[in-house]
Amino acid sequence: MNTEKFVNTVTPDSSNKTALPAVALVRWQGDHSQARQEALRQALQDHPQAALLLVHAAVPLPEHLLKRWQQHLLQTDESVDGITVLSNAEERFNPFQDHPEPPQVEQRQRLHTLVSALADGSLCPVPAFPQDRLLLRAEAAQRLAARPQWPQAQDPQLYGFQIELADDIYLDDPRHALFQARPEQRWQAAPSESFARLSTELRRLIDDDIQQLDRPQAPALLHVTHSWGGGVNRWLLDWCRHDTNHHHYILRSQGDWQRARYGCQLALYVYDHTRQEAVLLREFQLTPAITATRVAHPQYQQVLNWIVQRFAVQRLLVSSIIGHSLEALRTGLPCIYALHDFYPSWPLLSVNPLPYRHEDSESETVSYALAQAIAQHSQREFNEAEIEQWQQLSKVWTKHCLNNEVKLAAPTHSAAGIISELNPALKDKIQVISHGLPEWREPAAPAPAKTRNDRRLRLVIPGRFSPHKGLNLLRKALPKLKDIAHITLLGCDRNGFHLLGESGIDIIPNYEQQQLPQLMAQLQPDAALLLSIVPETFSYTLSEMWSLGVVPIATELGSFAERISDYEDGILV
Repeated sequence: MNTEKFVNTVTPDSSNKTALPAVALVRWQGDHSQARQEALRQALQDHPQAALLLVHAAVPLPEHLLKRWQQHLLQTDESVDGITVLSNAEERFNPFQDHPEPPQVEQRQRLHTLVSALADGSLCPVPAFPQDRLLLRAEAAQRLAARPQWPQAQDPQLYGFQIELADDIYLDDPRHALFQARPEQRWQAAPSESFARLSTELRRLIDDDIQQLDRPQAPALLHVTHSWGGGVNRWLLDWCRHDTNHHHYILRSQGDWQRARYGCQLALYVYDHTRQEAVLLREFQLTPAITATRVAHPQYQQVLNWIVQRFAVQRLLVSSIIGHSLEALRTGLPCIYALHDFYPSWPLLSVNPLPYRHEDSESETVSYALAQAIAQHSQREFNEAEIEQWQQLSKVWTKHCLNNEVKLAAPTHSAAGIISELNPALKDKIQVISHGLPEWREPAAPAPAKTRNDRRLRLVIPGRFSPHKGLNLLRKALPKLKDIAHITLLGCDRNGFHLLGESGIDIIPNYEQQQLPQLMAQLQPDAALLLSIVPETFSYTLSEMWSLGVVPIATELGSFAERISDYEDGILV
């Protein structure tokens, strides 16, 4: 038999007790088990003290996967003889398995990136002795080489071996099909629950035409946020898109809006720079659900600890703690808290806190102002009405924000000022860092001027349109306004339907962000109305109007009053 043997040695730093173990990489050609056994024996002669990694010569082995493989062996005790990994070479170790309609996979060698991102990163006993892809301790390799032939595909313990399966490493074997038909009589139980979940999630991604998730060699950053969309989501995705110095994970709280329970589950995403979008990795149910924010939640902490450890997170960036627990602020890792709103010091997100703040001694406290506001507003984002509960949450939140590991950033001086007024302890902690606005990917081509049949102004109201964004203010102004202006509600969602049927008002409920330049070119508005009655902390909408050459007419509140120079680059009312 003509067999080539490929043997390389990976040598660690012997002075480091936590260094990766020395490994001899054993390669062979041919499919006969005798070739594998001969390569094993030859490697033991050349490297008697090293662990042996047996991988067929036809199977590519990326260096970073080799290092992770070594790390798994390093982290197990001496009772574990070896570590194997997932592969399409053997059915019971193939997480892709059968598929009812096998898709075309163009780059099979990149599928390991999907497995790496989706897997638990855990080890479990294997149901059968691996026929390939096996990292063995030196003593176990000697026992295996002493056998007359390679063990059959049966439980390794029958041969006196303890072999573990690493679920976060996949080696694609080009000699074998990726999707394998599995007649019922050959059906094998999944090696573990995590393997079964991994198979399901891999199919989901492949069916969505996601065949790789490249992980740059950069520190991992975990974003903590809600799933409400809006400016917070816009800012977060802009950060991910332009910060190529980090690998970005996103932990979003998800919940039940109807029941005001905003943390029923957590959804973990990874930002894929190739696709420029966040890709869902997995979801975690929370029991009990988090309604607003919890000071402590054991299950939340368990999930957060797992994410930090599993993906080697080195820092956090918190955009919102709605639907989360304050454990997000006490991981011990460097943390930036982006102040996009006044929560939790002021939990009425749709109510302006300033009118409730007075100078007399009785009502100067935030708790008194909050009690008044809650009593006057039955329609609130959060059902919790006990002032003591909000006081305690704000107190603990402030304590964590004052920690040296947590840095506070507000996008405008007005936002920092309001937060400092609501929470004076944070006044000297907040740094003002303005948001940016990337250039439009597809700027609109100049449109010819439209011929108008009347002399009315053309006004556009961009973005979501709810009571705190000026819905009721517009209603009051409509009787006089519609005589002099034609109004388009652009991106108002369902709230705009309250004005359905009003003369002089057009409604475009939704649009994609990148469509905005073309829409504005078509509408050719004279100005944009920004009617928020709650102080905005920044307003991407204002930035967008400026970038498209549209004059903003805005309420004189918050960031509008700070950013707009009246009658120079906009009008304040």
